[in-house]
Amino acid sequence: MNINRFITRINSYAVKMLSNGAARVYIKNSEALRASNFFADKTIKIERKKGRIDITLDPNGKKRIMGTARGELLELKDKETAAAIGHVTRVSVTFRKNKISITIHSEDEAQMRREKAFISKLTKGEPLRKGSFFSGLGMLSFSIKEGLASQGFETEIAFANDSNELAMACNLEGNPIWRDASHDAVAITDDLNHMPLDALPDDVDMVEVGYPCVAFSALANPAKRDLNHPDTGTLFIPLVNALRKLNPALIIFENVPAFGESVTLELISRSMPSYRFEQKIFNGHDFGELEARPRVCVVAVSKGLPEFNFESLPMPSRIEAPVLSTFLNKLSDDHVAWRKMEHVKARDSMKNIGYRNCLYSGDENAMTTIPASYASPKAGTPMIQHPTQPDLQRQIMPDEHANIRRLPATLKKLVVDVWTGSHPMVSNKGSFTAAHRLLGNGVSRNIWSFVGAIVATYFKEICNRFASSQSTQLSFPGLTKLGSENLDAA
Repeated sequence: MNINRFITRINSYAVKMLSNGAARVYIKNSEALRASNFFADKTIKIERKKGRIDITLDPNGKKRIMGTARGELLELKDKETAAAIGHVTRVSVTFRKNKISITIHSEDEAQMRREKAFISKLTKGEPLRKGSFFSGLGMLSFSIKEGLASQGFETEIAFANDSNELAMACNLEGNPIWRDASHDAVAITDDLNHMPLDALPDDVDMVEVGYPCVAFSALANPAKRDLNHPDTGTLFIPLVNALRKLNPALIIFENVPAFGESVTLELISRSMPSYRFEQKIFNGHDFGELEARPRVCVVAVSKGLPEFNFESLPMPSRIEAPVLSTFLNKLSDDHVAWRKMEHVKARDSMKNIGYRNCLYSGDENAMTTIPASYASPKAGTPMIQHPTQPDLQRQIMPDEHANIRRLPATLKKLVVDVWTGSHPMVSNKGSFTAAHRLLGNGVSRNIWSFVGAIVATYFKEICNRFASSQSTQLSFPGLTKLGSENLDAA
């Protein structure tokens, strides 16, 4: 079909870097070349500048459009081309009338931009811009920020997103991360599937992703796991699109261990080929936490940055957790919280049921996990034994749960307000369920503070490579005296 008007064409072409330092761009598209008036044997002028090459028709030009049996061909193969476009994998070629422009492909340009900004901020000691997806109360963000700060790296929150309005309200009002937020910081309460990308701020340096674990939990229906989950199975699609918009140099994913072997993570990594992905599973008992609560930490680093390898980074010695009573309140023997809970105890006599009534006196330094659904008493979750009446037991109260999660005081107060009914977003009767859900969806502070610290070690390696002024020695403040930690300290 003949088109009677010119249509601008923008095509993507691979770049081959040669051993002699030259770059080769091979354009074999006779239709586009002819439409742009670049016919065989026409002489051309090539102008190169950083990030761009312009080619125009010039009767005095020293290079020609090649003619082959299959049509016109344009080939650039020299060190000057490499100097102009750098070590990139692809270029965008725009065909216009009498002019061809070669520019760095958007994906390579985004990679170069984020890495340049990241290295510049690290070596200059400037705060890193940070974002948070599925933020909840923001304890993942808080803990990583805490770990980075312990090694001398400051961050500022640029955005946070969660679909739960109550969680985001508590996050904004009580989480200390907002005290030094960036000038353009934004908190977005919306389902990621519907969140407009233009609501996100421009480039950030690092992002945390507390990806929903419901599709990877051992309790999930096998037919509804991973991509087959009706609510979260395709959530990685808008997440990848949002990450491309934000263009971070480093991404940290938090989830249950099964996420690390999931098709979801595989598709995320395949959709982000300019990042390298590394992962490691952490157990809370190794970091002075009462709950084992194993979690996989997946770190994605922009490919042009030095390699991130968990195995090459220092790990602390195992830290003994304080006993459970450290975090509990002393309730009177006749408090209404003490109950018989016969339906929970009945599980002990059911041979084919794997969950039992888990009782604790307070002297233990390890216990089962407190889930987000803890408000409904169930076997397999921690219960406190009555000190004198063996048939009575109680649940852990929300303020105690907040202690176990080591919430900063300002955030703990808001969760307690949700429980007691003082928070304006719940009824004056309060919500035991909502308070525990907010906390149960959170993270183990010590693990993720440590993750922040080891990521800081990686940052120091980058600083040493580009500016030899910082030490790589790593300490772990706050992870050695957990038993005496002031739980009400911000």
